Amino acid sequence: TFPFDQVTFNLLALLDKLEKFEVVQDGDLVFKFHPDEAKVLREYAIPLTKDAMKRLTELYQFTPKGPILIEIFPVH
Repeated sequence: TFPFDQVTFNLLALLDKLEKFEVVQDGDLVFKFHPDEAKVLREYAIPLTKDAMKRLTELYQFTPKGPILIEIFPVH
């Protein structure tokens, strides 16, 4: 056993990392990218997400209300 709550510890560590992420907003889409990957991933992730949102909206006849947060992490 640990002398502390492991879940709380891990969540606080994650929040510390997320504070350093680059935030990019495009309409109702809010992206958070790791700073080392932001320049490259934003060029692919934003258009890919817009295309997926359009296709899924048409397929399911449902438009989600935003904002929609998308966080992309460098490590799973």
